[in-house]
Amino acid sequence: MTAGSILLGLALLVLVALFVARPLWQGDEQGQRTRTDRQRLLDQKEAILAQISALDFDYDTSKLPAEVYQPQRAALVAEAAAILQRLDALPHHDTRDAEIEAAIARLRGQVTVPVNGHGRYCSQCGTPVDPADKFCAHCGHKVTAPISETTAA
Repeated sequence: MTAGSILLGLALLVLVALFVARPLWQGDEQGQRTRTDRQRLLDQKEAILAQISALDFDYDTSKLPAEVYQPQRAALVAEAAAILQRLDALPHHDTRDAEIEAAIARLRGQVTVPVNGHGRYCSQCGTPVDPADKFCAHCGHKVTAPISETTAA
């Protein structure tokens, strides 16, 4: 082997090592930048709920005395409540909810009501169903015919 090929191999090794180690040096800065305040608060809430669960488990297994458990749990619950209040104060700009509600409104507008005015409804969930439907589109329950239709047949 020549000295040039050894140097080329070492240079490639250093470049690969730098590329692989880059996420370790950067940490989670890039992920933190893309997360919203809502996501950060939700993560904090989940972490506190996990701490409360662990604390409850330790108390239930008699690892913690009551005089230690009660103040720690009260502090964690107060912290979780403060995070929930901050979450409620944030504006909610999720357009998916509005899109889902619009789709539901469109679907409900497509339900036809018989001419005689007696609509059909699912006996399981109460959703209006089309007269030709045999199953509810909402819950999948078998739709039974209204009394007026069974007596007319």
